[in-house]
Amino acid sequence: MCDNARKICPVFPGAKQMIHQSFEDPSSANGTKEETLEVYRKVRDQIKRWILENLNIF
Repeated sequence: MCDNARKICPVFPGAKQMIHQSFEDPSSANGTKEETLEVYRKVRDQIKRWILENLNIF
């Protein structure tokens, strides 16, 4: 998800494909509690949208 996670992502033998998508790391957000929460919500929504558009799960 975050670029630093890509470096430590495990490798699964026999996997057909590795998919990586970068998202902003919300833990680096600054501001009030509400401003920080809004950053987390934004990233959550970006992840959901990416999954729905690219993985055809639902």
